[in-house]
Amino acid sequence: MIKYRRVGFCFPALLLGGAVASFLGLGCSNNGSGEPVYTGKTGGTSGTPATGGVAGFDAGMVDAAAVPDAETIAFSKAALIAAIAECTALGGNTFQSAAQALHDKLVGYAANLSPEALSQAQEAWRIANAHWQAAELFQIGPAASSGRPGGQGLRTQIYSYPQKARCGVDQLIATQGYSRTDFANTLVVSRGLDALEYLLFHTGTNNACPSTADINTQGTWAAVSPTVLPQRRADYAVAAAADVLARAQQINTAWLPGGANFRQQFVSAGAGSTLFATDHDALNAASDAFFYLDREIKDQKICCAAGSLDCSACVPYLEAEFARSSTQNVAQNLRGFRQLFSGCADGVGLGFDDWLRAVGQNALADAMNDALADAIVATDTFTPPLEDAFSSSKENVGALHTKIKILNDLLKTQFITALNIDLPMTVEGDND
Repeated sequence: MIKYRRVGFCFPALLLGGAVASFLGLGCSNNGSGEPVYTGKTGGTSGTPATGGVAGFDAGMVDAAAVPDAETIAFSKAALIAAIAECTALGGNTFQSAAQALHDKLVGYAANLSPEALSQAQEAWRIANAHWQAAELFQIGPAASSGRPGGQGLRTQIYSYPQKARCGVDQLIATQGYSRTDFANTLVVSRGLDALEYLLFHTGTNNACPSTADINTQGTWAAVSPTVLPQRRADYAVAAAADVLARAQQINTAWLPGGANFRQQFVSAGAGSTLFATDHDALNAASDAFFYLDREIKDQKICCAAGSLDCSACVPYLEAEFARSSTQNVAQNLRGFRQLFSGCADGVGLGFDDWLRAVGQNALADAMNDALADAIVATDTFTPPLEDAFSSSKENVGALHTKIKILNDLLKTQFITALNIDLPMTVEGDND
């Protein structure tokens, strides 16, 4: 029988402090219903992924060494659900802290426009973005689209990729629309992390709008002098960062009793939840998050498999051509996948691979962990940056796409069959 170390909700308490952990309803003894949470594999796993990532750390990850030793107990679906809730809360709060730091740095930059303050703001964006890219794989409940259980579409309010509108950002710069009281109601492409990347890393005096756009035909953009432009971009960035922070708080609140209390709905699946009739239903909903790998990562971020797609078609899907962090974004996405699949503590802890082992699918669990490890290594060592590779190194892009597709094929076939999981509607009928 597969065994796991008993840990409970200790990760958030260790990293966020007792007061925050208490506010979140996270304690080290049980999940609020009297049932302990079990994370941390007692033995090694096949295919241990490489560590690293953005700026030398795994954004959103928990050091496996921090997992305390305790007695072992058998796998259960309830334990996996509770572990997912714990990891989601940790990732959400980690990102919220990074979003607060980003906002603070931008306020400082807008006050003096010094090169040092700009550099600090850019680094704060990189850190917040890295945390978010890992959290992208946890589109469960409030962060998920409105068509999914408990979904409120809040992820898109923070990060609109693949939708983006550089022209829309420039229009708001020209009209100072970012200062309006209804800025939070403007299009999401004009106020999320995507817009912030453009505001912080694009330093040219040109705009991204066509010559026929009003700001060009009416001279609105031309009226913004090059000496005024940096201040407007900085002020806009402060407003956008404040909105991102508010959305992060909104997601976290939606998990709590004072909000939509999605956490209670999730962990009480099959035992009073009005959203999930069974614990299997809750895990099926959580597993939908895995398929970010299929559409967003494989088809949009790494869309140029050698010989199968025209690489020029991928240019619009580049995430961060100004910050040049598109490759690192994919690496962090894969680390988020690892948190959900292999365990929150850097691949250690209770994850879907343990469910596979509990139903006798050890070989599949190993194969998926191996494929995931290979994909992470391939992304960490990928050269040149994706921003350049689509035009100069198509064969490298194709090789990376193949690595990711191996994991994705296992996910879409053997994984869903072994665990009786339903494919999300966005994936059904896609044979790629």
